[in-house]
Amino acid sequence: MKKILMNFSFKDKGKVILSTEINWDVIDEMRKERKIIMVLRDLNIDEYIFLDLPEVDIYDTNAVKETPIPLQLCIQEKLEWRERFAQKISITRLDYMLKVLRIFWDGK
Repeated sequence: MKKILMNFSFKDKGKVILSTEINWDVIDEMRKERKIIMVLRDLNIDEYIFLDLPEVDIYDTNAVKETPIPLQLCIQEKLEWRERFAQKISITRLDYMLKVLRIFWDGK
């Protein structure tokens, strides 16, 4: 198992960094980007902060319909963002894997 993990790692200044750590950092930055954009656009940040999202199952359409309109709009925006986020992540990961394969096969 250790040998397999070493294939997915990089050495930087004597420190071994797993590619999964790099992927996690990229995903985390992309998640933060949404909130930064919300702040820069001044998109009702105060209302968003006080919304009670954890109490609502955003994938249950009946539960969403029972919530106030501002919360429904927020849930809709969040679902759309998650879809775009998943597309970005899949493209990023594929690009990353392509780069790794090119380095691997060009080096052989």
